[in-house]
Amino acid sequence: MRSLSLSLGLQLEQNKAVDLWSGTDDLLAEEIGQLSSTTEAFDATDLSPVETTVSTISDFITSPSVSLQTPESIEEPTVTDAFANPCEPNPCGDGSCSIQHGIVVCQCPPGFSRENCSISIRGCAEGWMEFMGSCYIHYDERETWAGADQRCQELNSHLVSITSQQEQDFVRTQAYNYQWIGLSDKEAENEFNWTDGSILKYKNWRPNQPDNYFSTGEDCVVMIWHEDGQWNDVPCNYHLPFTCKTGPVTCSSPPEVRNARVVGSRKERYTVNSIIRYKCDSGFTQRHLSVVRCMAEGQWEQPHVECIEGKTINRLRKRSLKTRPKAVKSRTWRKIL
Repeated sequence: MRSLSLSLGLQLEQNKAVDLWSGTDDLLAEEIGQLSSTTEAFDATDLSPVETTVSTISDFITSPSVSLQTPESIEEPTVTDAFANPCEPNPCGDGSCSIQHGIVVCQCPPGFSRENCSISIRGCAEGWMEFMGSCYIHYDERETWAGADQRCQELNSHLVSITSQQEQDFVRTQAYNYQWIGLSDKEAENEFNWTDGSILKYKNWRPNQPDNYFSTGEDCVVMIWHEDGQWNDVPCNYHLPFTCKTGPVTCSSPPEVRNARVVGSRKERYTVNSIIRYKCDSGFTQRHLSVVRCMAEGQWEQPHVECIEGKTINRLRKRSLKTRPKAVKSRTWRKIL
């Protein structure tokens, strides 16, 4: 009788399971059948396996962790990439980022320094504007393309070259008119080059340009401000405003001073307002100020420091003592008073 009750109990549990999973994957029904056959294999007089199996079926049915989704609808877990690229986003500003020996290294554009290329290390002459390491000046006076380039060369610069979208946007904001840029195909038709030798890697041509429309030739390039700064080739004899571009102002090696050396390591170029100090060689004595500054026009101040040899300085001291007026004795002053 007891065995019959247990069998009925198992049958009820199976019926509940079948009702609950009606219309779901056959795989789950098959698993229930396997559990049932496992239960029937045990001796009915041994209650522990039966109770354990029934409990397992009941837990399986009521457990909140069991999903009734079909395998096709189960979402795959999202795997987070443990090896994120430290160069994305770029921490180097306008510079390039690389990883060397596990360390992020920034390669900064000319004129910038610091870990993230955020500090400008060079200055521009008065009246010039600095942007991304270069210096710019705009003229509203109208010149032919050749005349404008000549004006720029007189300032140790060239008609502006444009190498990026950022530079394009900057130059466009400096003038609310047409303006010359330093691009032309005067040397070879349809082979456009920048006057400063920069590589033509960025382009912003107007649609269907360049086209060399006029029979006399359209060899020079203009930026059209009111059309988002797009470029167009036009005859070079037009008279237009222009923008000049040059590298930052720097000073070359400081002047040599006899019997002295520059303190610290020398550089090829020094930024504006850089200060260096001279130190006299051994056996020489310093006279006058020992520092000079790199001026805004890219020239060093004239050094005033002198380094005098030991014997010479002693002679100068003796000569200086001889030329001093003798002190007036106190007795003389008393007599006068």
